[in-house]
Amino acid sequence: MKTAERVAARFAAVRFEEQIAKPAEADDALHQAYVKLVSFKQGLDAMEEIPRYLQPVYSEVMKAMNEVGEAQKHTYQLRMMVQRLRF
Repeated sequence: MKTAERVAARFAAVRFEEQIAKPAEADDALHQAYVKLVSFKQGLDAMEEIPRYLQPVYSEVMKAMNEVGEAQKHTYQLRMMVQRLRF
């Protein structure tokens, strides 16, 4: 069996109804990741002054929050698109 035929056979066995919740699960997981990053950032913000050795960490947390937030916008959009497809 050729590779293309194996891939087609594999995906033919996957039922759409079984997969319809996956975008919502991904959206929820990204939301939880964002909440945890915010919580970590708030812990750093609670310090009177962020020490120099933690400033790169703070910067990286801000970048991660931005990236996770952007990814969640896409998963939310996908979640809404799939929700409209429900029968």
